[in-house]
Amino acid sequence: MPPKKRRSSDKHATKDPRRRILNAASKVFSEDGFAGARVDRIAERAGVNKAMLYYHVGDKEALYEAVLVHNFTLLTGAMEGARISEKGAEQQLASVLGALVETLHQIPDHPRLMVRELAAGAADLPAPVVEQMARVFKTVRTVLEDGRREGVFRDVNPLLTHLAIVGSTVFLIASGPIRQRFNEVLGVIDQSDLEDEALGGRIADLILNGIRKTDE
Repeated sequence: MPPKKRRSSDKHATKDPRRRILNAASKVFSEDGFAGARVDRIAERAGVNKAMLYYHVGDKEALYEAVLVHNFTLLTGAMEGARISEKGAEQQLASVLGALVETLHQIPDHPRLMVRELAAGAADLPAPVVEQMARVFKTVRTVLEDGRREGVFRDVNPLLTHLAIVGSTVFLIASGPIRQRFNEVLGVIDQSDLEDEALGGRIADLILNGIRKTDE
């Protein structure tokens, strides 16, 4: 869960009509997908009329782009900042993944929204959003390149590694409801280590060390 100190900034943001509209659009797009989302429902959820919505943001395409660009701007800023804050590649990877997890918790609609978009074939992704997504990939690729130069990472396909790391993290966070359903079938499963602040480090450890047991 996000730290409590973020709540005051979120509350303040809702006083801004544009921010309120984008928050509402994010929820509706995550629930209904781009095709199913209706502008009048977004306006009603934001507490504004459609004229005000169009004035502050634009039509449905503009809303969708604004939501995703906002989300990815937060992600790229946090991940790039985390990378440059560490010297060694292994520490960079853990820090970058920690920033990814923390930021996704700040924008909880985003994982579900992206799962919907990918399931739809990414047909509605605007070019500026794809450019922001590429920045996320570049951050991961840079960490891998640093690690290879340092001699701590082997040569791996950067896109495959990026999708394995970032894609699985997004899916993991989006899978909360189905993970809870597992309890109905398998009994109560301890999922506490999938929800706390150390999740990014656990993912990094799994990527770095895998599951094979080695002799010490």
